This record gives sequence, structure tokens and C-alpha cells, in this order.
Amino acid sequence: MRPFRYLRPADEAAAIEAVATEPGAAFIGGGTGLVDLMKLDVQSPALLVDVRALGGARGDSGDSGESVVETADGLRIDARARNSDVARHPLIAAGYPALSEALLAGASPQLRNMATVGGNLMQ
Repeated sequence: MRPFRYLRPADEAAAIEAVATEPGAAFIGGGTGLVDLMKLDVQSPALLVDVRALGGARGDSGDSGESVVETADGLRIDARARNSDVARHPLIAAGYPALSEALLAGASPQLRNMATVGGNLMQ
């Protein structure tokens, strides 16, 4: 792995500015996919900008907001939600058991506890 800097910005504007002004910068949420790509030297960002705790992110920040919200059309799942949290969410377990089972079967507990829904979609 190559050396890199890590930034946990105070707000969304600072995150966007950091990536816009730093060549080779990348956003990071859970980081499980990016770390693998960095180990293989496929990607080598000079700066990792952690967006996990921005905008009321669920999980690490301790925010009481919901990562899964029922809407008139179904559910809205926060892109920053950890896969393990989504799999165990009561709305998912009750109404979408196949999604819960797929998330639980998709990776080890260690990865599920870090991987985010948005990161999986980006992969």
C-alpha cells in the first residue's frame, strides 16, 4: 500500500472542497471495497475523505435518525447505512426477508459491520 492522508471533514462543504482541490482524493464511507483496491494497487488515493459521519449518517456517529424509512412507494435506505444494520432492521426483516438474508450471507460479520449500502452499489 502507498501512504495516504485521512480527513474527517466537519461538514459536506469541506468534504467536497477537499476532493475538488486535492488531486487523487477519494471519498470513503465504510471503505471495505476501497481498501481491497488499495491493497491490489488498483487505486492509490493521496487523500481519503471520510463522509460517514456527515449529514446525520447512521451508525458510527450515534445519530438517532433512521437508516431505513418506510415511504408510500416502499422503503428508503440511507446509502451510509451499514449492511449489518440494514439486515437487522425490523422493516427489512419483516417486509423484505430475502434482502435481509442476502445481506447476512454476502460477507463475513466483520465486513458487514463496516460495509455500507452505498459502497456496495458503487462496487
